[in-house]
Amino acid sequence: MVIILTGPDTFRSHERLVQLRDAFKQKYDQAGLNTVLLEADAMTAPQLRDACQSGGLFASRRMVIINNYEKKKASVTPVMMTELLAPYQKSETPIVVIRELLTISTEYRRTPPVSALKIPSAKVELFPARTPRELEQWLIKTATQRHGSLSATAAQRLVATVGNDSWTLDRELEKILTHCAGRPVTNEDIAALTNQQITSDVFALADAFGQRRAADALHFLRRELAFGTHPLQLLAILRKHVENLIQVASLDQPTAAQVQAELGLHPFVAKKLIAQCAHTDRQTWVHIHDGLVAIDRDLKSTPLDLESLVTALIRPA
Repeated sequence: MVIILTGPDTFRSHERLVQLRDAFKQKYDQAGLNTVLLEADAMTAPQLRDACQSGGLFASRRMVIINNYEKKKASVTPVMMTELLAPYQKSETPIVVIRELLTISTEYRRTPPVSALKIPSAKVELFPARTPRELEQWLIKTATQRHGSLSATAAQRLVATVGNDSWTLDRELEKILTHCAGRPVTNEDIAALTNQQITSDVFALADAFGQRRAADALHFLRRELAFGTHPLQLLAILRKHVENLIQVASLDQPTAAQVQAELGLHPFVAKKLIAQCAHTDRQTWVHIHDGLVAIDRDLKSTPLDLESLVTALIRPA
């Protein structure tokens, strides 16, 4: 049996993997001797073959987990995976569970990412990115399960503040619930305790980049760094923001509802993105994104600091 857990929501695919592993251990492998974990980036074809061919030790079943599979990073290609797993697609053992990591293409396509694995007879479980509304409902339910209280308004504020990454939302929610110690979470708690992923300064910083206002860009840059944001974290946030701007700029007369549906963003963020695209064209945002990628590379490989690299990028042509 082969099970593929795939989709951009890696938080939920991880939860599902843990659920499958724990259920198998409880039923067949309480000693933990017949559950094998292979990290895909370090896995070789012989290792996968040996893991699948080995018989169960003191048990009738065996589970082989392939975690964090990415086509570009794995030495075992999708074609090799299909060939190696062909004998086990309909067998009761081993149970092979593949957790595949999918990310949005850097070519700014709005089409959903597609699994690289084409294994006949495999059971595929897809975990698409959740909408803001779905995230809010999940946060409310999770808060209740953790003996806390989160209102619909507070959940909406948390998503608008932090963004739509489930891993980050889960960490921020846990931190807030610990602080509140059972009392209802307020908007003031969220403002005081969360790490905002898209602050007003990031919008302003992107505007300054788009209009080549070097002095303003450096002002907002220095302020974000003064708040304690790591340079690489700030670059990652800005790159993601610019990628969203590129997608919005690719739309013909976009509306907030359309942007919200296609990008899975909060309505507030969708409106801000549309406003930013009104005075800067798509080609400019693509140029800025390419420059940010280069800055990320140079920041890791040269002695130049972030301010110098940013100044070079947005210096008027």
